[in-house]
Order: sequence, then C-alpha cells, then structure tokens
Amino acid sequence: MELRILPLFTADSDDDATIEEQLKWVGKVYNFYKFSVVFWPYRTRNSNNTIPLKDLFGPHSGEVMDLWGGAAQLYGGQMSYILPVVFAPFRTNRIAGLTSFVAQKSRRFGMLGNLTADTKPICTVNTRKCTVLTTAHEIGHAAGLEDQEVDNRNLMFHSGERLSYGLDVDQRNRIAKSGFAH
Repeated sequence: MELRILPLFTADSDDDATIEEQLKWVGKVYNFYKFSVVFWPYRTRNSNNTIPLKDLFGPHSGEVMDLWGGAAQLYGGQMSYILPVVFAPFRTNRIAGLTSFVAQKSRRFGMLGNLTADTKPICTVNTRKCTVLTTAHEIGHAAGLEDQEVDNRNLMFHSGERLSYGLDVDQRNRIAKSGFAH
C-alpha cells in the first residue's frame, strides 16, 4: 500500500535539516507498518513546490485556504489523491503541526472532525516547534485518526512527549483506507 505525500514549502521555509528529519521519520514510521511512502514529485524544496506565502501565524483558516489555493495552482488535478504537507516556520510556537480539512465543492474551511466525502486534508508543520514525529502524527490526522490521550507510545498521543510510534490495527486500517493511500 502506497501513501502519496506531497511535500510543499513556503517561501520562508529555509530549515532543510528539520524538514529532511521530518520526512525521514515519516518513511521510518509508515514503512514499519508496511506502507510504502512516496514523496511526490519532489522531496526537497525547489521552485515547483514552493508556495509564495511568508510569515504564517498559525495557520488560521484564511492561511489554510491560501496554502490550499497555492498547492492547487501548482498541482491541480493531482490534489485529489495526494496528501499535501506544507512546511513553514510559524510566527507562533504554540502549535507544532495542524491538519485542516477543506471542502472541495464549496471551498469552505473545516477543522478535524468535519472529515466528509467532499473534504480534503492539508497538513502544516511548524519547523520552529516540531518534534521528529510531528509530520507522521499529522498524517494520521489526515487519515481521520484522533488524538490519543492514554498511551505515550502511540503515534497519535497528544498530551506530551511521544515515546514511540505505535499504531493499533484499527488505526492502520483507517490509514490504508484514506484518500491518499493507494
């Protein structure tokens, strides 16, 4: 089973070492569970995968829509089956990462919990705040997984430091059924 991830960058995402570490851990985590991760079409930053937004605050709903619009301009039709992950240094250090859902037809913005047939996830990762498992955790949210508050060995653990990247069978099955898994 392939997971198709679209790495995107903002104009001020200049921390290549942090981003490479994030992508390395995405591969490590999901390969462990027999998913093949495909970073499409580019793994590193270049003019074809850079969105010209700077100084993201959080991002809030307007910024998410701007990021989605920038990604759609770059990759159009491929957006329906590839998970966009945007790396940017946020101005706030309150958030390490955020997964949002954009309604395809009405272009409304919705947060996690509004995952429906007409929504598409987009993950954003704060390169100033993230831990090595932040991107892998946000990919779980994009597949519809919720935060887990009990076991700090679970990838979806939310309330503190994750000690591992465990996923139970139901979580793995949910990822396998996501729109970016083929």
